[in-house]
Amino acid sequence: ATARLDDRPADDRPSDAQPHHARPRADAAPAADGAAGLFSGDGEVRAIARALDWAATPLGPVTRWPDALRAAIALCLDSAFPMCVYAGPELVLVYNDAYIPALGASKHPRALGSPARVVWAEVWDAIAPELLGVLAGGPAIHREHGRYLIARDHRTEETHWTYAFSPIRGDDGAVVGVHNVVTETTGHVRAERALRRLLETAPAVMAVYSGPDHVIRYVN
Repeated sequence: ATARLDDRPADDRPSDAQPHHARPRADAAPAADGAAGLFSGDGEVRAIARALDWAATPLGPVTRWPDALRAAIALCLDSAFPMCVYAGPELVLVYNDAYIPALGASKHPRALGSPARVVWAEVWDAIAPELLGVLAGGPAIHREHGRYLIARDHRTEETHWTYAFSPIRGDDGAVVGVHNVVTETTGHVRAERALRRLLETAPAVMAVYSGPDHVIRYVN
């Protein structure tokens, strides 16, 4: 089962609950919706999150978020490894500082508090089946060197990622979000391609070995 934070049909929800880019609060007063507590501490994302009007996002006020979701987000923010949480039925993005390079200047900080289908519009058709499958209670997903053409730093580029999508379950076992651990492997994939091209054009027989057992990786 999938826990929904708001079971009303999208057309019946208040207009300010529709998916959109998160926006800062109109004032600098301490957050009254629980954001100040959950997002307390150092870091760029925490500071931005404390200033967001979470009540105006599809997730609603932080105090209404399931305990399991808040715990997963706290773990994400404390981690030095790139990770994020896709929260609630709209898969609203909450990420840590280490995840910022994955988004680039064209997406960060607008991505914080925005639905996944908005943030990753250019690859949504590719990742939606995996994310929605996990959200619906399906098995966790693991991919290595997945290829995606993403819009980042104001340009479209070919990128590669090793990542996992895992369910975040509430006390009743219902899925309330998806936890995403990710590392970009674009540099690794490009290096492998360059090595293969070198071997293919070499004038003599060449081979590449790896590991203590000298396993042959490539040979021309």
